[in-house]
Amino acid sequence: MLDTRRQASVRRLIFASSIAATYRDKTAYPYAQSKQRAEQAVCESGLNYLIVRPTIVLGKGSPIWSKLLALAGLPVMPILGDGHVRVQPIYVDDVATFLLSMIAVSNLPDRAVDLGGPDVVTFEDLLRRIGRALRGRDATVVHLPARGTIALLAWMEQWLTPNLLPVTAGQLSAFVNDSVAVDDSFAMDKRRGMKTIDQMLSLILDD
Repeated sequence: MLDTRRQASVRRLIFASSIAATYRDKTAYPYAQSKQRAEQAVCESGLNYLIVRPTIVLGKGSPIWSKLLALAGLPVMPILGDGHVRVQPIYVDDVATFLLSMIAVSNLPDRAVDLGGPDVVTFEDLLRRIGRALRGRDATVVHLPARGTIALLAWMEQWLTPNLLPVTAGQLSAFVNDSVAVDDSFAMDKRRGMKTIDQMLSLILDD
């Protein structure tokens, strides 16, 4: 893609990456590793670029939302680790609006910016909020060992195709890595009016 752009004399590039590219531990997460390699290729492309790293993107029918909804809807809600890892969900429409607004920017900053919504909460708090929105009350929570569970899934993935497992080891990396945007003036100016977590849940769960 980068070679084709250069051959066509395209000057600018907006690349949608992921906050997972910044995770400290990407050992069991090929997706995060691929995003990190792609970011490096963009930085070395010679194009005027902007790398956008959305945090956890929530929207009706999205894979991550389906996983969170399934967890929050269980009679006993399992949470890996102590649940204190921080997350900063962002609504899918807000990501799209930000990306569209960047098309009109004539001089991109040649760097990566993180993009998250207005609320920073713990992973456990996010799941509890989803559970309360579903059933109107708090769920019973059980904490599971995070590193051991991820290591077991990573081992199982050597022998089983990913679609045979309810989650992958990589997807569970969000339980042990903060998914929070580093403040950047370039992105913060565009964050005004983005949906709060409660607003996201209301929109997504509204039938």
